[in-house]
Amino acid sequence: MSSTVFAASMVLYLVVPWPLLIKGWPLRAGLGMLLAALLPLTWQGLFSDSDAPGFGIMLLLTAPIPLVLIAVGIAMGFYRYGALLVCRFAKRGL
Repeated sequence: MSSTVFAASMVLYLVVPWPLLIKGWPLRAGLGMLLAALLPLTWQGLFSDSDAPGFGIMLLLTAPIPLVLIAVGIAMGFYRYGALLVCRFAKRGL
């Protein structure tokens, strides 16, 4: 059963971000990838008696990319919000 969870997690990890990145939503893509990366570790902790560190090591290998996407999404949000504020202040003549 763990191999099924692993396979589903990797499919989600690779498939979920592309439509979101195409739409320009890196924060949502990063969150989706991070959830997919956490799925096997959560499965192992809740439904398995195994103490093997394999899924924890896999999380260490798969988590940096979603974390970078989340940081990029936050930066884009600040940039978009800043541009919105500049436009509003420019209309008011400040």
